[in-house]
Amino acid sequence: PAGYAVELNPPSCQPHRTEHSQALPHDRGIAQLHALSSKHGDHFEGLDEMKAVQAFGTELFRAILLDRDEHLLRTSIDYACRRNAVLRVVLLIDEAFADIPWEYLFDPERGAFLALSHETTLVRQPVSTTTTRTITPPESLRILSMAASPRGTRPLDIATERQNIRDALGPSINAGHVTLDFVEGATVADLAEALRLVKPHIFHFAGHGDWSPEIDDGVVLFEDIHGFPQPRSGIGIGALLKQPELRIAIFNCCHTATPSKNDRLAGVT
Repeated sequence: PAGYAVELNPPSCQPHRTEHSQALPHDRGIAQLHALSSKHGDHFEGLDEMKAVQAFGTELFRAILLDRDEHLLRTSIDYACRRNAVLRVVLLIDEAFADIPWEYLFDPERGAFLALSHETTLVRQPVSTTTTRTITPPESLRILSMAASPRGTRPLDIATERQNIRDALGPSINAGHVTLDFVEGATVADLAEALRLVKPHIFHFAGHGDWSPEIDDGVVLFEDIHGFPQPRSGIGIGALLKQPELRIAIFNCCHTATPSKNDRLAGVT
């Protein structure tokens, strides 16, 4: 309610900080976006949703970039272009504003979304209070892959999936840079045992995901001992995967990136 601050760290000059006294919308602009998309008239005729997102993205752009800040952005884009490069815009966002859809940022002067422009890329990075630890690159990267296709869900071609992974990683495996293991089975217990034995650096899961309104969270569908779906939430999976060796987990499932309207930390990823 007391406002917010924006600090820019451009590549070509000194950092610049701007204080904003107004508060951002309490509903994170979702109501505004719905209102814009349903608006009718010549300006929106036939392009309601596109124009709504552009208008919403422009307001986000104006909310964080005042005149001086906007000049720094343009200077940075020119700086990158002169070096035949693309400007990588990294949003380091406080958790209080993490649920705002910053990916809609739209530059009205250039007529482009920052995330889609050929001159810029856009990534977000939530502010973390956790302590970072030094990671030594392993001599050989250990990869553990798992697939699940429970009864009653759309069947997956697990054999082909595994062969594609073997083919893609073949040169690295032959060179001794990568070891690849597959979880034999599709239960949570099977995964726990494989994690204990392999101690992977990378975990990959291919299967089905869903969103559970009852728990307001995303779930991944493992199998129970009879082959039927056994859903596990992101929190449950995270507790299982919290191992010192594991660097990244990749979930190739539907709804694993779906966010919650009430809990910014909900969801599988």
